Amino acid sequence: MSDENNPKRLYYLREVQPFQLIDEWMTGSGTNAKNLPKLFQGGGMRKPFDQQRELIEDLVERLEQIYFDFVSVDPNFSPATLYNETNAGPQQANWRADYAPDGLFQGRYISQTQCAFHKPTTEKLDSLHVDADILRIKDTCGVMMGNLDKYKDIGLTFQYASTINGVTMDYPASLRGLGFDNRYETWFKKSLWPPKDVVIVVDHSGSMEASAPCGALKLAEAQVRSILRSFITEQDRVQLMLIGDDPQLSPCFGTTLVPGNEDNLQTLLDWFFGASREPGGAGTLGAGVMEALNILRDATDSGLSTGGAKFVIVMTDGLEVEDIVEQGIRRHAAQAGSKTPLTGLHMVGVALAHPGQNVKAATPLDAAACAQRGVVWKLMLAQDSMDRQGCRLREVNVSIDDGQLSFEADPALLLNATDLVALAAFPFSLPPEDGGLPSMYWHNIRADIKVANKTGFRTIVSAGKPFFDKRASPPKAAGVATADFLMNDFAHALRSIDVPALTHISVIKHQVSTSHDICMYLYVSLCICTYVCT
Repeated sequence: MSDENNPKRLYYLREVQPFQLIDEWMTGSGTNAKNLPKLFQGGGMRKPFDQQRELIEDLVERLEQIYFDFVSVDPNFSPATLYNETNAGPQQANWRADYAPDGLFQGRYISQTQCAFHKPTTEKLDSLHVDADILRIKDTCGVMMGNLDKYKDIGLTFQYASTINGVTMDYPASLRGLGFDNRYETWFKKSLWPPKDVVIVVDHSGSMEASAPCGALKLAEAQVRSILRSFITEQDRVQLMLIGDDPQLSPCFGTTLVPGNEDNLQTLLDWFFGASREPGGAGTLGAGVMEALNILRDATDSGLSTGGAKFVIVMTDGLEVEDIVEQGIRRHAAQAGSKTPLTGLHMVGVALAHPGQNVKAATPLDAAACAQRGVVWKLMLAQDSMDRQGCRLREVNVSIDDGQLSFEADPALLLNATDLVALAAFPFSLPPEDGGLPSMYWHNIRADIKVANKTGFRTIVSAGKPFFDKRASPPKAAGVATADFLMNDFAHALRSIDVPALTHISVIKHQVSTSHDICMYLYVSLCICTYVCT
């Protein structure tokens, strides 16, 4: 109910000069700073967020220095000697003994005396990269331990260093389950990539052998599922199409780019797995690429684009396909005429090669990727497409955001996907003055997992920032540094601020365009508000 005619309300607004008051609370200076709780003194309400940012940036700086100085894997180094769930065995009893319900680390069995390492679902196929990542990030364990004391007043709980090869080290050591793979986790993906537009184009020609249990289409289906699960987040826009005689899209969404949330992804997958079983057509990929570019163009013109990078991912078993550059990219550009060209476009090829095909020879997929700063993976199909035992596909059980998911995947895709990860993370690799984007990401405030053997949840906010291997030019994404912060003390401090009557204070996470920042909104009375980005 409005109180615009309330003279007392107007008196308070004139008396306290609300915008000046907001500034004093935010910075911790001025005549009203003495009324702030201890948590905000010496820096204002920005203080805890500034210190959280400082912690993450220091950790990223340390990781990037380690990657830059890294020479090679120590032949005498054995990852099996480190604390991890795959070899803990009887030690897990000790983890339970170390567990202390001290308020900060409730909810998981932990050891505060060491870090723990969690290996990816592809560990056995990629042991060289896994071991190298463990050898690099293990040297930041001491930094994480020191942070617990250095930043003891901002609710610091768990800290993580997670790599694009699927290795995670956390402190304090925690049990995450053997299905844990950071590459599927929302917090990892959102921290690593700015929002993006993605269109996946799948060849539906007869040679894809839709009915074969280990044919090209079966493998393509696994690639589609893996990409949607490991490369798409709810902040992205996505579309999926089959290319037979004509482009075929989900009747639910048509040619519209849709947000990459769980419901939309499942709708796309349900349609795709039904439609892909039907007989295909000639598979004119040039027309498919052109339709994908039209979808991206329409999204840009209608305001449905994220405004970030644009990816067209083409999957086919035909290495000698028609000229995608000429029939797709250039035809689209010619039809667009005077319209502003699509910017930030990447062409990605997934070539499913039949036995006997020369995978080393240059193909139209390679030309398209070269023309649009992309990448091509060439994956060999089984000798006999009817022999399920010859497939590389296997059931993968992963934990995603504290839930469980089981699906068929091709481990070779994840092993090859680091170049795609680097392309998507590229805007974060450059400083803002060179056209890059701010890369600190504040995740949604959430209720943490239930305290072990107890009732109730804790309020947690997480901050993450990617780190890069700067030996490469341009720098290549290497992983993400993340930390969780308990916000109970922060909320209590807000409630204890001495504010004038009719004043309301709110702190809201706000994402500005494609930059990953938190804005603090202070709402004074019922009509005046302002915000300051930290």
